[in-house]
Amino acid sequence: MAADAIAALAERRRLADEERVAGRYGQAEASLLAAIEEATDAFGDGDVVVAVLRNDLAVTYKYAGRLAEAEGLYRQVLPVLEAALGPEHAEVAAVWHNLGGVRHAGGDLTSAERFARHGLALRIAALGDDDLAVATDRAALAPIVDGLGRHEEAEMLLCQALSVFVERLGAEHYEVAVALHNLSAVYFHRGDLDGAEATATRSLELRAAVLGSDHPELASTLHNLAAIRRLLSVGTDHCEAIPTDRTG
Repeated sequence: MAADAIAALAERRRLADEERVAGRYGQAEASLLAAIEEATDAFGDGDVVVAVLRNDLAVTYKYAGRLAEAEGLYRQVLPVLEAALGPEHAEVAAVWHNLGGVRHAGGDLTSAERFARHGLALRIAALGDDDLAVATDRAALAPIVDGLGRHEEAEMLLCQALSVFVERLGAEHYEVAVALHNLSAVYFHRGDLDGAEATATRSLELRAAVLGSDHPELASTLHNLAAIRRLLSVGTDHCEAIPTDRTG
């Protein structure tokens, strides 16, 4: 019975993730709340399955801009996973990654870097340096350090992540598009407008192919591309900041 329940909940998670990626945050929230209720009835409120579902709900809240609710859930989930799995488990690392993402979205780059680096170190120890999840952590850390003015480090992190994404997921994958968007911002902040334009253009093409041409996530890349082309048209290399994508 437990195996059947876990399989059903896994399918709910998959469908909720599809809703979130499609930008249908309300539907994703409703699916996850129902799954959390079912899991709590089946396994108890402190079970790892319930914690993982709450982590998914927090991710949805973060993407919907409900940052305080997201962080509250992450902090509720973290001690449950640490107690059940150990403080160095990969699932625990994922929550630290997500806490970094929430703080990044809220503009607290110092805390964001601390949380993201801790999650990255845990994930490397648990999974190895070339794991796909480690690449995701590096890609999420990059825009944080870029925002702190360390553009060369950000470029290095993104190039490391892109190498793994292309090898493991393929050159047309969504994660490649997000990493290219953020790499474009790094080039922009370093004054390389030609590199920024080429990279942003490729990111936009990939995002439109994966998500559809009317998906709200295209707006950030379109905004950046417009800013880059405006500066190219007037022949200046004076670059203010443009937004990166806040992952995690």
